[in-house]
Amino acid sequence: MFVIKRSRKRYLVTIESNVQTIVILVIAIDDGMCRILRNHLLVDDNGNKIGKVSFTETVLG
Repeated sequence: MFVIKRSRKRYLVTIESNVQTIVILVIAIDDGMCRILRNHLLVDDNGNKIGKVSFTETVLG
């Protein structure tokens, strides 16, 4: 049996919209949650982008 150790990473996510800026912390194995935020959170009813999501990644030690 093999044990694969997967290190978690810290993602500092900045969500900027026309009204406000929010910073959240996500701890995950990969950047999948950040991609979900980027693709679904800041879209209006017509499918137009209404903000920006960016993130920085650091490895938890």
